[in-house]
Amino acid sequence: QTKTFSEIYRLMDGEKYSKGSSASGKCRLCIQDPTTKKWIAFFGSRYLRTSSGIVKDLGSDVDFVKSTGCWSNKLQKFCVIEQKGLTNTSSSRQLASYLFDIDGNLLEKSTNINSLNRQFQYSAGGIFTEKICWSDTENKFILVSSNYVSISQNFLAYSSDGINWTEIKLNTIIGSSAYPKMIIRIESLGLFILLTSDKSIYTSPDGLTWEKIKTFDDSEINYGCYHLVWSESKKTLCCTAHDTKVPHIHSYTTSDFINWTKQYGETGAAFSENAKVIWSDTTNAFIGTTCTKYIYTAKI
Repeated sequence: QTKTFSEIYRLMDGEKYSKGSSASGKCRLCIQDPTTKKWIAFFGSRYLRTSSGIVKDLGSDVDFVKSTGCWSNKLQKFCVIEQKGLTNTSSSRQLASYLFDIDGNLLEKSTNINSLNRQFQYSAGGIFTEKICWSDTENKFILVSSNYVSISQNFLAYSSDGINWTEIKLNTIIGSSAYPKMIIRIESLGLFILLTSDKSIYTSPDGLTWEKIKTFDDSEINYGCYHLVWSESKKTLCCTAHDTKVPHIHSYTTSDFINWTKQYGETGAAFSENAKVIWSDTTNAFIGTTCTKYIYTAKI
């Protein structure tokens, strides 16, 4: 079901935070340690805010407008990937990785993490935040890059420390006509899950060898898939989708990765990559923001 709302509170809709006259701007990224519930968030292009309310200016040489990140429980660090440059000029884009501790202190930085430099998640109108995940059992970050300018430059990179990265071209895995949209780790199943632009879902135990488990056909989803979210308590995966036919938004859930259950949403609502979808144990539902005025929920 969907519900209208007048305001999404705090970070989900890019709340403007202001401290003085300079530390302001929309929230670009928020990452949380699920154990301590501490988080760091990036505002504008250069400001970091911690869950304790501390604001830090990271300087003029950073640009977190387009960024992605995750928490590593084993390393006890946040890994944040930044794309510099927002134009469609390849020479203006550069990829960098940053490591922060749980209190938001910058520990280390790498300014060139791949040989396909300047080719990270560029699009004319959006940023996609779930492009990186960590596995405690595999002891690695997995990062995927989607490049609208040249799909042949899509890549997957992995790293055990968030600084030194090894790259694999994604074309050998997902083909030359699709690009990666999202990657997550389900530790209890020992699987990485990858969603691609051709409405396909892949699984991998190690992030290196992949198997396609599902491609939604046009009768199921005639436009596109957007998010993957896992419910550990229900052992259920949710994939959100958008159709050009009504009702426009819906989702598919599965517990066995074979049988999928469809739930319909609201006519006029629409998902986008920069919306956010989570699982809530309190409400027993997947809850997501849309790029219109609705909040979408899918109960199990």
